[in-house]
Amino acid sequence: MMNEQEEALFFFRKLIFVLYLEIGALQPEIHAEIAAKADIRHGYFQGEKQKQASELYHITEQEVDPTKIVAPYIERTGLTLEDIQRAFNEGKWQERYGGYHFGGPKLIKLTEATLALREYIVQQNWEEAAMQVYAIKRMKTNQGFVINQFEWTERRRS
Repeated sequence: MMNEQEEALFFFRKLIFVLYLEIGALQPEIHAEIAAKADIRHGYFQGEKQKQASELYHITEQEVDPTKIVAPYIERTGLTLEDIQRAFNEGKWQERYGGYHFGGPKLIKLTEATLALREYIVQQNWEEAAMQVYAIKRMKTNQGFVINQFEWTERRRS
């Protein structure tokens, strides 16, 4: 059984994986400015996001410093969490029939929740972090409940 601190960090690491996996679908036509910050010719943005996001997760799965958890993802993609937030908020993610395969309102909310969780972890406010984790457990991405995507980190374990 995890304590509040362990659970907050576990969720933060998994959420970083999910958000960076999702942003791997970014292309210039979705958000030109943010796409220009990223090297979208890199394999990460050309079909390797699942494999590479999993590798990055495994590098950081024992890390407890939020900055160090996010750092390898930033290095690989060129994008900060704030860049991802902007891309989801401002990007053209909606499909022509009105739905979302990537991005969209659910990812905007998830990114905001992740940024809030990061702040609680930095402040070592474990009570607020626990309440944030509780709320995150009910959140969805375009593929269903976010917690169901946590197992995706294990698909590419070496």
